[in-house]
Amino acid sequence: MTVNEAFAFNVRMALTKKGWAQIKLAEESGINYHSLNGILRGHNGPSLYTAYAIATALDVTLDELTEGADE
Repeated sequence: MTVNEAFAFNVRMALTKKGWAQIKLAEESGINYHSLNGILRGHNGPSLYTAYAIATALDVTLDELTEGADE
């Protein structure tokens, strides 16, 4: 699994665990919903700033969000 695939998968799992929808994560992280959707669909890779904002909003580490990546 690539870093982007692992990131998207782990963010979706964290969203489920928190009971949040993507729109809630977008609001809490300050990231545009369409950008977030592209990341979670694997179309775009997150910048370091975006990845950190998502991790902070979900109260997880960047390591947790990239767990399972082959690269």
